[in-house]
Amino acid sequence: MVKFPLIIDSKTEETGLRVHFALSRKTVIVIKAATLYATYIATAMLSRYLFVHGSAPALIWLPTGIAWAALILWGYGFWPVIMAASLTASFLSGHHSFGALIFACGYTLEAFVAAFILRKVKFDPALARFSDVMTLLVSALALTLVGPLIGTFGFSLVARQLPIAWNAWWLGELTSVIIITPFLLQWRSPPSQSTLKVAVEGAIAFAITIGMLIVATWTSSATWNGISPSYIAILGLLWIALRFRIRYITAAMFLTIAIAIAALIFARVPSLIPGQTISDRILSNETALVVFQFIFLALAAAMEERNKARASTARYTADLEVALEKIRSDDRAKTEFIAILAHELRNPLMPIISYLELIGRTGMRNRKAKEYIEIIDRNARNMSHIIDDLLDISRISQQKFILHKESLSFRDAVVHALDTVQPLLKEKNHHLTAVLPEHDIRMEADPVRVEQILVNLITNAARYTTPGGAIRLEAKGENGMAIFHINDSGVGIAPHMLESIFETFAQSGTHRDSGRGLGIGLSLAKKLTELHGGTIEARSEGIGSGSEFIVRLPIAMRRRAADRAPSGAAIRSSAPALSLRANDRRKKRKARDILIVDDNQSAAKGLGKLLEYSGYKVTIAYDGESALELIKKSSPEVIVLDIGLPGVSGYDVARIAKEDMRSTATLIALTGYGQEHDKAKAREAGFDYHLTKPVSFAEIENIIKTVPPTPAIA
Repeated sequence: MVKFPLIIDSKTEETGLRVHFALSRKTVIVIKAATLYATYIATAMLSRYLFVHGSAPALIWLPTGIAWAALILWGYGFWPVIMAASLTASFLSGHHSFGALIFACGYTLEAFVAAFILRKVKFDPALARFSDVMTLLVSALALTLVGPLIGTFGFSLVARQLPIAWNAWWLGELTSVIIITPFLLQWRSPPSQSTLKVAVEGAIAFAITIGMLIVATWTSSATWNGISPSYIAILGLLWIALRFRIRYITAAMFLTIAIAIAALIFARVPSLIPGQTISDRILSNETALVVFQFIFLALAAAMEERNKARASTARYTADLEVALEKIRSDDRAKTEFIAILAHELRNPLMPIISYLELIGRTGMRNRKAKEYIEIIDRNARNMSHIIDDLLDISRISQQKFILHKESLSFRDAVVHALDTVQPLLKEKNHHLTAVLPEHDIRMEADPVRVEQILVNLITNAARYTTPGGAIRLEAKGENGMAIFHINDSGVGIAPHMLESIFETFAQSGTHRDSGRGLGIGLSLAKKLTELHGGTIEARSEGIGSGSEFIVRLPIAMRRRAADRAPSGAAIRSSAPALSLRANDRRKKRKARDILIVDDNQSAAKGLGKLLEYSGYKVTIAYDGESALELIKKSSPEVIVLDIGLPGVSGYDVARIAKEDMRSTATLIALTGYGQEHDKAKAREAGFDYHLTKPVSFAEIENIIKTVPPTPAIA
């Protein structure tokens, strides 16, 4: 059985269960046909009853409007029902067989042709456009001639006479089509909800209009200062047409014709103009109704299209506002990204410069120099890794990225990744556990990119895990997939961030913490995984619960020529040229107490070594809390303070030191954030100087030299 999408819902009070009754298509068609057949006959008998004195025309021939609406909405396949109902109504009215057949053919052909033409011209039954209203009205003017002409011809053949003039017959059908058909098309579904103000205004408009129509129809001799109630009723109809939607003017006109019909049924025919017959009076009423319906429908359609145009313009404007806000947001994100990028690129440069200058000053050629050079190398590689990630993201976005797949050892991919991240893990004092499969597995993939995926994920885990945390990497082969689990005991991920964490430049932190990266590592890992035909997933129980990333890569992949094609342009990186001063003599000067605060340990130690070599007493702190304790304990004369500290930021440290601790120390902001608003914020926090990384040691020392010495305590 083919199910028709008509569902009747009911909910039982006892169980609260919702029961669905689905009607078959055939059942629905039978119900529609029976309803149309019965309605057509009933309205035909009512219209027949409205004939006055046997020879006067009916005010409206109701079945025609119903037939048009039925075939427009349900399809002209229902024409046999119209034919059968029209034949039945003709027989019940006492017509002969041939005459009944002629009448039925005329009415059926008229409705069939109307529905066929309207469907061909893409007529919208909702009358949503002004053109749809005009199409219906013009079609009604022309096609309602079909039934009366055929009926008149049949009458002339059977009875050799015409009971009514064909034009009166046509006017009754035209009235039906332009009043009944739009009403049925518009009210086939319940109205949408409206505001209380609109509902009250509509109720008042309808009450005045209908009241005046009743007074004008049933007591037409009544006037107020020479003004007929019918004029007020017309103004009410105009109010409804201009103020409300099309469906409401169709309802008002339907009620108007209903009042007129009721007046005829109860023999309340208005008083006649001298010499005017009842038929003439009815014809003049019909003409007025047709003219008013034409005017009011056209006005309502024009107003509704105007309102829709205004609403469309408002939506378009709102969309533009949203797009503009998106542009502003992207611009803010770009500005923020540039600031973070500058910070991240400047941070590794600072220890490079410091240690190179230290080597140049001391002329070191011993084991200590080797340690410094290793620090320089590690930070240079870190900066190179950042630049590589940025370039890769750009190439993937521009679809210029090509994989170079080859046979890859499962174990080698993990070992190489661990070797790359070992310096970072050592610096952060993290404990990493790696669990590898007992038997090695070979996979077809780009070895450089697989290593990059693992490095980015482990680096992300290290950055978002407090020093001394635990990281676990487990690799295994399962169902033709290489699966990597990277778990950490870090800060975790909020549930709403689990999906967006892979977006470019997205970060789970709520502020710019130093060392948290640019927000491109996870995005790049996801894109590289998907290029391999794999998937990546983030899991976390929430903030403070750590996180887990699961990467699945196909073990075997079909090689393609494009995968073996040479890559694009080679990446070049260059370091800034530095002039190193060797064999500087250590000058004796009074020791000055200096506190260095920076979570980048390499940068802090490098600057500290330079200051100690220059004769200063140096204390180092790697976070805001430790810095505040040292300030309170030792009262340093100069504080060289990074801004982007984890936890208590450099701004907060400066503010607390100046305002709460009443510290007289000279505050020097040494940070990667170098935009104007960063400098202004530093001044507000109480900093005396703002230096943007990387900065030469000479510049820092020149500031320190200007600080007046602390008076000796007697």
